[in-house]
Amino acid sequence: IQIDSVRGPRRLEAQKRLAWLQYDKLGDLPAAFTLHEGILTVDPNDDEVRTRYRSIGAVLDRRLDVTRVLTRASTSAKDPLVRAKISADLGELFLETGDTKRARASLQSAVDAGLSDEAGVRAARALADLCEQASDWNALATVLEKLSEIDPDAESRANVAHRLAQLCESHLNNTT
Repeated sequence: IQIDSVRGPRRLEAQKRLAWLQYDKLGDLPAAFTLHEGILTVDPNDDEVRTRYRSIGAVLDRRLDVTRVLTRASTSAKDPLVRAKISADLGELFLETGDTKRARASLQSAVDAGLSDEAGVRAARALADLCEQASDWNALATVLEKLSEIDPDAESRANVAHRLAQLCESHLNNTT
């Protein structure tokens, strides 16, 4: 199949197959990176493509390019859940690049959107760490409360609830 002669969903599927071959079978990361970028600009909904694009970008040390493309993909995504997942991805990327201000904004956006899957849990945990580093106790309490509701692991939820109780006693002077 020549990709140039195919249009619409068939073209996108051909690009995904070619990207997968470049990445998995041939190990040509720069070519795979370029193909994934093209896919994301057309279809930001594919979690697997976004994850692979992020990992290739990290290996190639092109995180700034990844943040640029994901920011564009976030604005073009029609589904609010997809936008929230991309915000979670962006928050993690901004943390990796040392931009804590933008990381916090992106992670807050993901948490506020009500993500309750793995991306939401990761975003809430990262946001909780940022709030704690900034000594923003009220925001930390809000994030911990959300995390205690969405974390699928019972032991982790119990640890978060305990952390929230300690926070309320020590920093918020609240015993709720």
